[in-house]
Amino acid sequence: MNKTLTTKNAENQAEPVNLDSFLEFVNLEMALYSKRLATFEGVWAYDNDENAQCTSERMARAGFYCSEIKPNADCARCYVCQHELLWDAEDDPWEEHRNHRPDCDLVKIGKQDESEFTVDEQLQIMAYIFSCRQVCFFNFLKIIWNFWSIQARS
Repeated sequence: MNKTLTTKNAENQAEPVNLDSFLEFVNLEMALYSKRLATFEGVWAYDNDENAQCTSERMARAGFYCSEIKPNADCARCYVCQHELLWDAEDDPWEEHRNHRPDCDLVKIGKQDESEFTVDEQLQIMAYIFSCRQVCFFNFLKIIWNFWSIQARS
């Protein structure tokens, strides 16, 4: 009997679910521009393209961090809404963020420099992040509960 806990990914393929993958998802360090920027160092595909709109600096300002750890990475995720996108050189990070996730609180606030955030705006973003994480954590617990319920019946 297979005792590996899995869920379906975006391509409808089975993916193992574990606490490490969940904890990686809730990484709050990415709320800092410097931490987001550091994720692009040495791997971002468009930093060497002088015509690229989606440089690592612009990506980090728009709330994204590099979600791949390989040379020529072109995938990044928003630290607030967790929306992940693939990028082309001509993509404007802020415009793409607005177009794909207008409901993201970072987009709603509309500021790309975290030093300009008011206390209320910081709290709004943190509340949004934690509300998203609570839903994800609840879903994670449901998956585990269902898995163990099925195992107990077997």
